Amino acid sequence: MSNSQSVLSVQHLIKHYPVKNTSLRRREKQFVHAVDDVSFDLPEGQTLGLVGESGCGKSTVGRLLVGIEKPTGGEVLYRGRQLTEIRDNSLRTQLQMIFQDPYAALNPKKRIWDILGDPMIAHGIVTRSEAGPKIDALLEEVGLPQSAKSRYPHEFSGGQRQRIVIAR
Repeated sequence: MSNSQSVLSVQHLIKHYPVKNTSLRRREKQFVHAVDDVSFDLPEGQTLGLVGESGCGKSTVGRLLVGIEKPTGGEVLYRGRQLTEIRDNSLRTQLQMIFQDPYAALNPKKRIWDILGDPMIAHGIVTRSEAGPKIDALLEEVGLPQSAKSRYPHEFSGGQRQRIVIAR
């Protein structure tokens, strides 16, 4: 598939982390090869699952895709734009990670309204007065009642928390 048809195109993605050398004899740098030569194209409307054993680099690929970390090599194109060349925060509203553990992903001290509303307001997507209806629509989209916005994360099951993370 050509890159122009892909929402996300990853070509020969590499991430190596330097290892602190504790030996006095070795002068060459050593690296942990977390991700080596990952390539795929993700067409519009499609879903991609990344599976593998623990420690194989799945989370590292995720962090590279959303720009949390910079790759050692290769390229990540989002809608044809090189991710490493985008200097502003314009992609934060379009690319986000959904962490596996919904218990750790939600601030237990904030109500769901704040968890969903504050980022939209901060990024200028809605004003404070427009946030309520938008939050109601998001909750409905993930199958939660509008009354959920006044509750705290600990009041939800693990599956419900995961849906809140998806709504965010």
